[in-house]
Amino acid sequence: MKKHRNKREVSADAMAVAIRRSGKYEFDVEEYTRERVEIVFFRIATDGERVRLGSLDWTIEDAKTARLDHQDTYKKHMRRMLWCRAMSEGYRSFCPDATADQLYVEGELERPHPWVGKKTEQADPVPATDEQLMAIRELLEAAAVFDPDVQKNMLAHLFPDQTDPTLDDIDQHRADIAVAGLRAKINRQQQEVTS
Repeated sequence: MKKHRNKREVSADAMAVAIRRSGKYEFDVEEYTRERVEIVFFRIATDGERVRLGSLDWTIEDAKTARLDHQDTYKKHMRRMLWCRAMSEGYRSFCPDATADQLYVEGELERPHPWVGKKTEQADPVPATDEQLMAIRELLEAAAVFDPDVQKNMLAHLFPDQTDPTLDDIDQHRADIAVAGLRAKINRQQQEVTS
């Protein structure tokens, strides 16, 4: 997470995870091409029914209007960049309360706090639930059709400082990241096949 001009910045992937973890919202990627990405956002009703809130799309024309199309990242990863923009705009428009994250006023984060510099104990991560692990295994199986090394690569990404991690090492937070990342990977791969 970065702070820029007194606003906190998070990645679009983190926004996607926050939406899904909230239990209040959900989204579906309707279109994922180099020209256009559309994401539909839903509110989860008390009976579990998904209620459509709306959709957001980002197109190559939007990128040109925002003067982003000349950047190398956009040129190399057009679909991904369009997805990031659609996700972040949709998060702000439809799911702004997906997290209990606080906003800070100018200078508040820059003041020293009494706990700065003190050693603090960190709680042990909560192990992933059986449902999370089952979802990861199913998504890994689907993604392995396109990428046989997907499990090894995912574990290396989730545990950059650990040698030979296994699925049993995944905690709830990492499980949410893995599920969101695998879903996005499968969507991208399916779009590439159909394009």
